[in-house]
Amino acid sequence: MRFIKLLLFVFISTASIAAADAQTAKCLSYEPEKVSLRGQLLRKSVVNASNQKETIWTIKLDAPTCVKADAGNEFNVAVNRLTDVQLVLSTEQFKKYRANLNKKIEAGGTLFGAHTQHHFTNVLMIVEEIKAR
Repeated sequence: MRFIKLLLFVFISTASIAAADAQTAKCLSYEPEKVSLRGQLLRKSVVNASNQKETIWTIKLDAPTCVKADAGNEFNVAVNRLTDVQLVLSTEQFKKYRANLNKKIEAGGTLFGAHTQHHFTNVLMIVEEIKAR
């Protein structure tokens, strides 16, 4: 009976590890890999660590996702349940994409981990393009 319990424990443990590995494989990767995010484009007013007001744009994702850790960068940590991503845009991009605020979009670009007082989500995206959906 002990042998059967041991086999069952090994089987369940192996299945759990395989499921976790499969989930990690589906997770997004940090830069330089390009990714695409789908959700609602939002503008938010926030206060940074120096007590200064800032306005940021974020994408509230249609569905939570995850991001794999990047062992080569201390800021690019694993995130298991990513729901919001701060967008990094140029002045021209703010003007170009302003009409998409509060609408469903698809944003393409590269991800990096938060590391300054101006970063308000765990993961940020350097935006290359935004498409209305």
